[in-house]
Amino acid sequence: MPWLSLAPTFMLRSMINRTFASLESKKEADPDLALLWALVKEVTYFRVGKADILAGLDRLIDQTQNYTFSPEDLQDWPGSILILFGSEDPGTPREKQEEMRQLYPQAEVKVFEGGEHGIGSPISRNTSPQSINFSPNEG
Repeated sequence: MPWLSLAPTFMLRSMINRTFASLESKKEADPDLALLWALVKEVTYFRVGKADILAGLDRLIDQTQNYTFSPEDLQDWPGSILILFGSEDPGTPREKQEEMRQLYPQAEVKVFEGGEHGIGSPISRNTSPQSINFSPNEG
């Protein structure tokens, strides 16, 4: 989107701010979200400039337009597959988790009760890699 380069920096920052605005209403109930919101604001307003914001948007647009993952991508994978889910991940609801299980029936699946999306959620931060007990085969 070449027109974005014409936008003033404050407008780009405002777009990012609006994207994460849902965190604002939830931060009182969850200290982790309050911390994430503070980090987003710190980075957006004080650590990155217009060129950084545009480069990040370009990467996001490129990934969205040019990369798709399909079941065939792992069809010939000789090794083991480990799928990790958080039970409270809004980005991967239970029906999506079940679809992934069906796509890769050979995969070992671990669900972290109370966990959210990504390694930054409280459950993930308190889980050591050794506690996952995954034994990959050597393909």
